[in-house]
Amino acid sequence: MRKLSVSSMIVICAYFLKEGEQVLSLHPVLQVFIPEIEQTRQTLIESAPNPAHLSKQEALLRESLHALDARHDLLRRALFYLLETGAYLASTDPAKQRWRELQQQLFPTRLKIVNESFDKEAGEAIRIGELLLQPALKQELSSFTLSLGAETFSAAQLIQNLADVGLEMEALINQLAALEHQSKQPTAKNTRAEQQARLRFYRLLRALQQSASLALFEQPERLAFLFKTYEDELAKLDSKKKP
Repeated sequence: MRKLSVSSMIVICAYFLKEGEQVLSLHPVLQVFIPEIEQTRQTLIESAPNPAHLSKQEALLRESLHALDARHDLLRRALFYLLETGAYLASTDPAKQRWRELQQQLFPTRLKIVNESFDKEAGEAIRIGELLLQPALKQELSSFTLSLGAETFSAAQLIQNLADVGLEMEALINQLAALEHQSKQPTAKNTRAEQQARLRFYRLLRALQQSASLALFEQPERLAFLFKTYEDELAKLDSKKKP
């Protein structure tokens, strides 16, 4: 397995216990992992040579970033399907065509963006938010609305919310970059406690992957959801290797 940082391991365990718990709790063979995940996360936290070590700060930032990523994806899909619905329900061909043009402008790769890296998601969210600086376009997007009961959502409102999330993601990404720079400064070698915590995490991960692949054999979407943050952290490692 590729070497993850302790902070990444803590984030992955936190995801299993929060978002992933809804999957784990549905299957008796997976429920038994919940106490072990909790203990492994605590062991990782306590393994840092210094309780105020940078890895803990990084873990907290990563947890916040993953939460923003989930909100980003929800807003993306809401905006995409608002435009999709408009194009489908519009009563005239010119109106249908305009909805499709806007969808293409805002989603040149459709929903592939939700599977991109954090920095690409943030940059694209900020980019489309800048479209609201054009008064005519902002007015047009404000007129594209969807009502759900007493609530009404406009395309402009969703874009602004998405841009705000993008700015928050960008700020966290910059904070993480600064912490990673600090972490490259000379520090004490890994302690035995940290080595044992890492070993415990990898053993837990292997066992969970094996059990989940059987328990969720006919539910690949849930399997992918369960290991989403793990795959995100691996993707981050790969991106660092690129020139």
